[in-house]
Amino acid sequence: MIGKDNGSALLENVVAVSVLCIYVVTIAVLGGSLMHQQEVSRNFIRMNNLLQNTAEELLNMKYAEVTVGTTSDTIDGFNRTIITTENSNLKEIVITIKDSKGEMNLTVEKGLDIN
Repeated sequence: MIGKDNGSALLENVVAVSVLCIYVVTIAVLGGSLMHQQEVSRNFIRMNNLLQNTAEELLNMKYAEVTVGTTSDTIDGFNRTIITTENSNLKEIVITIKDSKGEMNLTVEKGLDIN
């Protein structure tokens, strides 16, 4: 009788510890995945804000102030490239923001200033 009770309790403990281990591993994996996704989302928002701010700066400039050509710089750890082309009183501006995890592009057009 003694062996039967001890074996039963041991089996229950092994099952309980196994379930607990599976639970802990699952939580750890999900937690890591959530933290990674949060970092990706935060990065996406920062890139999008930089794109939007750059476009607003360029659109608020006078037509003659927007230079044709390519410029590149680094802002807040992101590589920013602005390519401007001109075609009969219209300047097309392609803004690219890159980092090691991806890139975003935005194209805007700037027409002649109307006085």
